[in-house]
Amino acid sequence: TEKDEYKYSGSKNGVTWKRKVENHLISVAPVLQDILEWTESAEHEKITRDFICRATSVRLSREQVVIVNAAIWGFLSAAVSGTAETLFNGADRLNGFDGWRRLINYISHGEKVHLETLRRAMKVAVEKPIPPMDKLGEGLAEFETAVKSYEDAGGEIYNDESKKMDLLKVLPGDLGIDLIWKAEDPKNGFNGLKDHIISMIGKMLQVKKKLPLHAVV
Repeated sequence: TEKDEYKYSGSKNGVTWKRKVENHLISVAPVLQDILEWTESAEHEKITRDFICRATSVRLSREQVVIVNAAIWGFLSAAVSGTAETLFNGADRLNGFDGWRRLINYISHGEKVHLETLRRAMKVAVEKPIPPMDKLGEGLAEFETAVKSYEDAGGEIYNDESKKMDLLKVLPGDLGIDLIWKAEDPKNGFNGLKDHIISMIGKMLQVKKKLPLHAVV
């Protein structure tokens, strides 16, 4: 556990740390894949050694459980520090499975809070009116970034139709109304609509720049 990638203080990158450590443990003992998943599902229920032995009796002998449990405890005890170490120390000595449960429960809770924060940020972004035409590119980028951050973090995928309709609602002036026909075309996904808007705005700004200062219609 000397590698930094296996170190965890509880302050950040919990999900990444969990994946790396989980992959390492499973590579050493593939039988741990299902056992670790079962351990995580216990959430707030303390995992005792007897409980582990009963749950894994089909795959591991009692002696094997004791050895594996202690090995995981040793690995994790050398990897954690700070808040993570405090949480881990709540498990009994040599009970690595319960220590793992405590750490993953903490990480999962933090992930849910982070996801909710991103969801709120996305809602604000998709409901915030996009600035006038000369700033429309920035507004579109902010809209897309908020949605992508939420989806990448594991949030519900924002379907194309909803994304298109929400984009039309926040476009400046009557632009959204004028583009409803374009959004309704089944051949145009969100990216197609976005590219059309950017292209159209670019042309409109070019025409606007070419017009005389006191153009008479």
